[in-house]
Amino acid sequence: MRVALIDPKGSTKGLNTGLGYICSSLLSNCTLDELRVFDFNNSDEPFQKKLAKIKGYDLVGVSVKSFTKRNALEIIREIRPYNKVVVAGGPHCATDELKFLQDNEDIDIVVPSEGEKVAVELIDWLSSKKCLEEVQGISYKNNGEPTAPPCRPLEKDLDSLPFPDYTCFDSVNAMYNYPLITSRGCPYKCTFCSVSKVAGRKWRYRSIENVIEELKIAQKRYHFHEFEILDDNFTLNMKRAKEFSQALIEQELNMKWSCPNGIRADRVDEELLTLMKKAGCYLIMFGIESGDEKIFNSINKGESLEQVRRVIQFAQKIGICVRASFIIGLPGSDMASFKKSLTFAEKLKLSSAGWNILVPYPTTEVYDWMLREAKILHPWEEGFHFGIIPKPTFETNTFSEKEMIRAYFIGNIRCKNYRGLIDHSKGTAFNAWRMGKLVLKYDPLNSPVHIFEMLKIALKKILRK
Repeated sequence: MRVALIDPKGSTKGLNTGLGYICSSLLSNCTLDELRVFDFNNSDEPFQKKLAKIKGYDLVGVSVKSFTKRNALEIIREIRPYNKVVVAGGPHCATDELKFLQDNEDIDIVVPSEGEKVAVELIDWLSSKKCLEEVQGISYKNNGEPTAPPCRPLEKDLDSLPFPDYTCFDSVNAMYNYPLITSRGCPYKCTFCSVSKVAGRKWRYRSIENVIEELKIAQKRYHFHEFEILDDNFTLNMKRAKEFSQALIEQELNMKWSCPNGIRADRVDEELLTLMKKAGCYLIMFGIESGDEKIFNSINKGESLEQVRRVIQFAQKIGICVRASFIIGLPGSDMASFKKSLTFAEKLKLSSAGWNILVPYPTTEVYDWMLREAKILHPWEEGFHFGIIPKPTFETNTFSEKEMIRAYFIGNIRCKNYRGLIDHSKGTAFNAWRMGKLVLKYDPLNSPVHIFEMLKIALKKILRK
């Protein structure tokens, strides 16, 4: 039995933790002749050369995010004739399950939720130990028509899952920054967010002992220098977050770490931030979304801008680097509200802030709002939160496509989010030329400041190597 998993190229680098968990689940529960992860996102190997290796597999699983869908489908079309069964999973499949299966004839099965146990059952099916109808929580084609079996319950006991395994990844030789997930799900109801559809509204968490054990084992295996917590809501239970920080201190792991996926301002206090700093945390991200009070209060985040301001100021005071993210195109917004947000962000003196174009996902409130109130320019699947070429999928009477694109570049340049604007597939000279053009167009008065900041980033990258 030969199994291949694929992570298509995305807008940002980083190992696919979902595939890491599926690898460990398969290795722990199945007898396989081969298990490989072809990582198109983090590998410099030429595209066609990597594709040529994906032949003769009994099962090929492709992880699909909405913004990697085009690349994923290109890979699937190329490898389809040479492999037995093609399965698609990942966040995009959770929001567009049946339509995605119906629209793409090269895909046999879609997994819309957590894949660890589904992957094992699919191997049992291929080994004739189980009928496909018995594999819970998948969609497949029956006489050409997509079926939609009942949803599979999400895993309650996260401690029961084996730690993710990255040894099968063709991109992993050494690892600098280890991706860590300590919990899944989010109970909040932000109008723009699809996390509850992808990972569930119930917040599920691992024990502190289990997480610490993973870090110890992974550090010996991969020799990383730091780790990043990628939870959607790491500090939801502040007591647990404090216990985790305390455990890092007591165990003397001596690792730097960060929370780049965002934490909530109303789910941290001064004691927690102080403990996090003492335990090695050097960077945190806040999803502020809008600095315009009216827009902010309309998106149902359940916190206040004053809480955001106060928490960020304290984090900066004790020496934690703070970044933030904002959304362009929220309901009711326009260029005036963008400028309010930009002023709010600049007053906070953030290390950097990312400005992302709103993509209305199905099942969210803003998706229904878009259908009612906006002019749709492109299918939602073609939108990008960020990248070198922003592409709004809609415009309104108050915020045109042209204005959103202009706001995107102004916000990211003024707030020093240069990484979000470079083309990671191009060399340093190309990106330096590109960033110079963007700075001169969107913030010429501050060009010396931007040049100095970009040189600092480049030097830091060289020293890290």
